[in-house]
Amino acid sequence: MNASATFRRLVVLAALLGPVVAAAQTPPPPPAGDPSGGAPVGGAPGGGAPIFRFTGTSMANGESASRQGTGSEIPQRYARWEVTPTISLFGIPFGTHLMLSTEQDLTRQNINSLNMGFSLSAQQLQEQLKQRVFEQVESLMQNEDVAEVEGAISSIEGMTDPEALKDSVKKLVPAEAYDAYAKYKRLESLQDLDGDEILSRSRELDAFGLISGAEKFMLNFPTLGVGVNYPEYTQLSLSGVPVNGVNLEFTPGKFYLALTGGKTQSEVIYDTAGQAQEAFHRELYAGRIGFGRKTGAHFYATVMYAADDPNPLVVDEFNTLTPKSNYVVGFETRVPLIPNYWTVDAEVLGSMLTGDREAARIQNSDIPTFITELVDPTISSFVDYALKGNMTVAIPESGTRLQAEAVRIGPGFQSLGAPNLRTDLFRYEAKAEQGIWRRQITVAGSFKQETDNLIEWKSATTTITAYGLGLGLNFRGIPYLRLNYNPYTQRSELSNDSLRATSFGDSQRVENRTAMWSANAGYNYTVAEVSMNTNLSYSRQETRTRFGDGDNTANSVNLSQSFGFLFPLSLSASVGLNDQELMFGGASTITKTTTMEFSGSYTLFDVWQSTLGVSLAVQKETDDKTGFYLSTSFPVWVLGTMEIRAEKNIYKYTADPFAQQDYDEMIFRASLVSNW
Repeated sequence: MNASATFRRLVVLAALLGPVVAAAQTPPPPPAGDPSGGAPVGGAPGGGAPIFRFTGTSMANGESASRQGTGSEIPQRYARWEVTPTISLFGIPFGTHLMLSTEQDLTRQNINSLNMGFSLSAQQLQEQLKQRVFEQVESLMQNEDVAEVEGAISSIEGMTDPEALKDSVKKLVPAEAYDAYAKYKRLESLQDLDGDEILSRSRELDAFGLISGAEKFMLNFPTLGVGVNYPEYTQLSLSGVPVNGVNLEFTPGKFYLALTGGKTQSEVIYDTAGQAQEAFHRELYAGRIGFGRKTGAHFYATVMYAADDPNPLVVDEFNTLTPKSNYVVGFETRVPLIPNYWTVDAEVLGSMLTGDREAARIQNSDIPTFITELVDPTISSFVDYALKGNMTVAIPESGTRLQAEAVRIGPGFQSLGAPNLRTDLFRYEAKAEQGIWRRQITVAGSFKQETDNLIEWKSATTTITAYGLGLGLNFRGIPYLRLNYNPYTQRSELSNDSLRATSFGDSQRVENRTAMWSANAGYNYTVAEVSMNTNLSYSRQETRTRFGDGDNTANSVNLSQSFGFLFPLSLSASVGLNDQELMFGGASTITKTTTMEFSGSYTLFDVWQSTLGVSLAVQKETDDKTGFYLSTSFPVWVLGTMEIRAEKNIYKYTADPFAQQDYDEMIFRASLVSNW
């Protein structure tokens, strides 16, 4: 089945699902005389939540182009369908994410996500509770008793002692009015709660009748997922890897428990080049246990195990791929030395990675038998550790924020649960930010240094040092201004002390220095009832190498202007000037590029929005590119919102007419978004 046919079928399926689900969600008209007006009965207190509710979002989109992009892996034509359904039981939302794509390929890991499991949408549940609090606060704000108390407070506003103020107010207003005002203030304090704060104050929500018993219980599960999950323990242990299985967090009281298990990598046995297999089936299991909330004081122990299944793949002389296994054990803690102001975080982890599970076993009597039986080391196994410490000082009253961090990740430390983790480095950094004059002035500074080759196993050691200075001016009634300066140095030299002192060692030393300046100013204003925004930015980057080859200087200036009219028309325009000078072989090459873009948007009938735009980029005596685009979005009955976009791009490589790099392409994109 080709991509366009698949896309049409996906769009039709999404279109059919939308009205069906919407119709299913439409409540029947209330019977005559029903005082409830047809509102659901028996749901969560305070919110009137129904026993069962099915909601969600569906998006079908696709692209068709006259050519595949140069150097791009995105196919010339593709189609995708994503759907995020949510089932609410007694007001408790459970959601999932499903995806189908014509980009699915046997030679790669799965793109399609077809799991039908549901995960507890803790964030959505928290938003529901906050909405109920907001509605109660809005209702109480209209209460005459609350207004009466606020009037009494304003009449004695010179008093500063809280108890004396409280007694005086009680004498001025009836007890019922004061009680209503006290309830209003307690509810008001609950409006901005997030995450762990909602759970810690669930008793107050219960006292106001804003949370059901089932919701109160489910708040103990910040995460509860079955299917494809993306667990986040820490950046060093488990982060950024999909796990097709189970992922949950259970936090009753001060106790904390997290469990994760499932497949992280599919077996890939097909290869278009006829060579060996590309990936083993891999499973991962992890757990954390301890006490305390993640956002507050806590102490957790972490264990993770991941392993490849070598069967049925066969490793031979044509296949260098080997099945791996990995153990990670560690501890992580947070200590608020001064709650809400001064916090210290620390983490220590150890890992053992076996590069080849099929390699010969280690025969060493010095290693206890129970350890070899537990981790099954081979001659390809190695161990290492990682350390991380962080200190944060935040003083909201003065606008002060200080942060310091140190990280040491050994060259042998590996976590298959954190595939993007950089190893073999020691980094320490510090940041400071201070707001002045009601935070209309912001001053910031930073320092970072990073070194690799911790055990001198490489021939050279690289050290990176970076600084940062920033100034922000945001005075009312005048344009804002932001200035930044960021120098950066990279130095690499031989690790061997004797060689480093020789002329050969000096010739191998590398030192690159880069400095970046940037300035940005902007202003929102109105002229003759036309809303306008002007933004001007400038940036400069200088790179200097030790021997001069590769030195470059780049400057960029950009000006943008937008107009918003009382009628539904908006216009925008921007122009940019860029120049770059590159030194190589003693010769200098200068390139100058000019970019321009214009666009206009108009809305018909308050729902149909269309945008027309043109862009131009010209690099003198080298190349130029011109682009046109037209996009429109409009509602399609009860199906949702349709967006269609057409682009035409024309590229000409003027430096060499015979290089055959010119192209003239058309791109069409379409999407249909439905909500129910």
